[in-house]
Parts: sequence; C-alpha cells; structure tokens
Amino acid sequence: MYTMNMEYSCVQLNNLPDEILMIILKKLANIEVLYSLANVNKRLNRIAQDSVFTNELALFLSTCNGFVYALPDPILDGFCSHILPEIHQKIQWLQLESLSMDRSLRATKYPNLYGISLYNIQAETVISLFTDETLIHTLKDQISSLVIDSSTNEIQCLLVDNNTIMFKRDEHSRKLCYPVIGLKLEESVERLQITYRLTTNVKIWFNIIFYSIIYC
Repeated sequence: MYTMNMEYSCVQLNNLPDEILMIILKKLANIEVLYSLANVNKRLNRIAQDSVFTNELALFLSTCNGFVYALPDPILDGFCSHILPEIHQKIQWLQLESLSMDRSLRATKYPNLYGISLYNIQAETVISLFTDETLIHTLKDQISSLVIDSSTNEIQCLLVDNNTIMFKRDEHSRKLCYPVIGLKLEESVERLQITYRLTTNVKIWFNIIFYSIIYC
C-alpha cells in the first residue's frame, strides 16, 4: 500500500478522462484514493472526494488473511489533520479499529454520520464504550447503527457474523439503545447480557440470533 511513485503516476492519471479514472480508482481502497490524491491538483482532488470514495471509510489496514492493523502514524496524521476535516460532511459510515478510533472520531465533526463499525474491540471492554466519557456515547443520538466486532484476529467481510454485536436504533424512542447480538450462545455471551442489563438505565431488548448473517 502507498508504494507506487505517486508523482509519476499522478501525471499519468491526470491525462485520463474522468470516466476512466473512476474505473481505475474504484479498484483501490477508499483511503488509498484519498491519501494518494489529496491536494495533488484540483481535478484529482475533486475526483478523490467523490461520494464513491467518501461515503464509507475504513481507517485501518487489513491483510489478505483478515488481520486488522492501525494505520501508520504519518498516514493517520494526514487523515486526522487534513483529509477528514475536508470531507467530514460527506462521511456517512466509519469503520475504525480500537487503537486509533478515538483520535479519528475527535479529528472533526461528522454531521451526516449514521453508522460506525468498530474492529479489534476486546469483548470485555464493549460495555465501557457506552460510558459518558466516550465519544461513542455522545454520538448515540446521531447514529442509527453501531457494529462491534469483538474478534481481535480477523476483519469480517459481512456486517454481522459470529464475532459481532450490532446495536440498532429503537423505533419508538429513536435512541440507540438495544443490541441485536449475532454471537453463538456461549457463557461469555450470557455474561455480557447480564452485565449490560445491570449497567444501563435504558430499556434493552436482547435477541440471540443463530444465523451467520443478520440483515439490517
């Protein structure tokens, strides 16, 4: 990732029509497009900030075998200092990993954000995300979907699977207040349910699903 000679490559890209450029850039990850073309010139910057590349951002690196890692500090610095503030109104869904999620959320305001996916979150710390001190708590009235992947060794291609908890907005209260749990029924899941019941004043509905996919 980010290994090509961008000065030479961008000169070549700039000679292509927009339609061809879009076809090529769609083969890349959104963060690659944004980071590589940011502020190269007005035309490439406009194309990089198209909604195709900004609506949903996964701000981490993932390997072919599914491992998730934080972005290198220089790249994360670039996103938090410049790129995210420039496109903040266009971002609708953020995919974040545990080490950099707080910094990414504090980088700017996200007025149109309605969904967050969190990866590499330790299962025992899931509940602590909803204390008054966390940014996730402050966004609870804004976002309509929160996906938490508690596995620490693989990123899931689907929204929900055997390691994921999905929180959905209650249709009556319009608050993000109850989770649909897509975990296998194990003792750890039962403890998680009990813990969450005891540590919240909000009415919670639990639904244990035994399918591999939950459709939103």
